[in-house]
Amino acid sequence: MKTKHIIATVITIVIVSALSIGSGVLAAPSNAWYNEGNTWWYYNGAGENVIDDWVWYGSQWYYLGADGIMADNTFVEEGGKTYFIQPGGAMKRGWLDRSNGDWNFFNDSGDLAKNQWVLSSGRWYYMDKSGYMVRDKFLTVDTEYYINNDGVMLTGWINCGNGDWKHFGSDGRITKDQWVGNYYLGYDGWMWRDVWIGDWYVDDSGKWIPDAKKDVIEDDAAKWEFRDFYMYYSVKRTDEWERIQRADYYKNDREFYDAIVNKTLDKWYPGCYDWGMLRTDL
Repeated sequence: MKTKHIIATVITIVIVSALSIGSGVLAAPSNAWYNEGNTWWYYNGAGENVIDDWVWYGSQWYYLGADGIMADNTFVEEGGKTYFIQPGGAMKRGWLDRSNGDWNFFNDSGDLAKNQWVLSSGRWYYMDKSGYMVRDKFLTVDTEYYINNDGVMLTGWINCGNGDWKHFGSDGRITKDQWVGNYYLGYDGWMWRDVWIGDWYVDDSGKWIPDAKKDVIEDDAAKWEFRDFYMYYSVKRTDEWERIQRADYYKNDREFYDAIVNKTLDKWYPGCYDWGMLRTDL
């Protein structure tokens, strides 16, 4: 009996060993993928199922969720950042078409670009706080930029309709307080039209007219003049210049307009050195 028992034990061990060697079910894979249908898992070097982590495999990043299953064709929120996992499991980089002209962009690290500029194929694009490409908009970041309907930041002259124009420099920044050729861009970035700028006159198209002459008259009663959209004390003024600027302030800053007309400046306004003291050196 004892001899038979020993032989039976040896035979059992041999059979179990053979099953362990011959069957992949009993031995966990190492640094390899395992799948059942379209569901995939990954096992690390210790033969453990990777959970809630990234796997670098075949020059691509893959993400394994809390259940150890590979993410596929979905967005993943991880570490406060957003990633997109493409069909097949690889992490997305670059542009993602969201249809209807909307796009996302994923940085080289795979995270969704938000509140940042993106340089792509030599053109600049801006991604908003939600990660969508900005389109057809005057965009204010550190200053104003113009983004066309294709999402591209434009430079040069932009026609704003009704004879109004803006200009953007080679870096995309809006041009202000300077001449561009024969045209002047004011403090607000708009091309000024039909107005005197110092001793230079621009017509209704915005173009400088070299031989224009100011119609300057004496007006001791008023002694108030608009210039560069501020006020200063002077014995001479140009009726047309004052008329235009008065109309602008009447429409857009009635409080300032009334203070000027009534000569009751009693608080700080742009261009003033002190309360009620108007600049004379403009």
